[in-house]
Amino acid sequence: MICEIPDVCPLGIELGEQHTCVVSFNYFRERKTGPCIPLVIVQCLTHNISFTIYPPGHVPYGREPLVDIALDGFQIETELENETISNTFEGSLFDSALKASQGLFYPKEGPYDFPMSCYDTQLNHIKKSAMLLGIVATDQVSHNEYIAETLNIPRQFQIGLASHYPEQPWNSLKAGQSIREILENLSRDCLFERLASCGFICGFWPPLYIWNAEIGTLYKSVFCPRINRRKKGFTGRASPL
Repeated sequence: MICEIPDVCPLGIELGEQHTCVVSFNYFRERKTGPCIPLVIVQCLTHNISFTIYPPGHVPYGREPLVDIALDGFQIETELENETISNTFEGSLFDSALKASQGLFYPKEGPYDFPMSCYDTQLNHIKKSAMLLGIVATDQVSHNEYIAETLNIPRQFQIGLASHYPEQPWNSLKAGQSIREILENLSRDCLFERLASCGFICGFWPPLYIWNAEIGTLYKSVFCPRINRRKKGFTGRASPL
């Protein structure tokens, strides 16, 4: 696979100085887990920053994609007449919750070289999925409201599922069913960008910049709300792509 390298950097876009960017390849970063292809690290000589290029559907620090899409950024075509929620999120971060909603759980212990088979990992993914969808209580009043707006779902619908979100002792089945219900009602329009922006709201990663291969343009996702990045701890860090 050959990665397309943009001619502008995220910081250049933020500063309105993208016309001065000089972006070049730096090195490949392979990972034991995560995307099936090496990540590309590039640098901007003008603004003295480096940033990572991830394949479509993937996000920083993630072992699994948020949405299972093809490397060209488009939805994977299947032979099924009707696309199901399992097709869209199979093998993604949300897969653990979808399995739990059906009463399917990983064993308490799994092989050392395959951590995804462990229940603790499944539980962590369920909790992270619930946070991304805004059904976990938060001290910030506007936090889940931003998520509902980004996902284009009714706030009352989100609140209703949050009120059923299990407290300890943890109920993975109930949590999985709540997550499934939200995923089934999500618009497929710009689905990855919406979910990636929710991760920014949750503080999981900086705002993402998307590469549009058709027109050769790097742009900041329109779904990222204008939140003070200083509160999120991203000041001074170059945004991933």
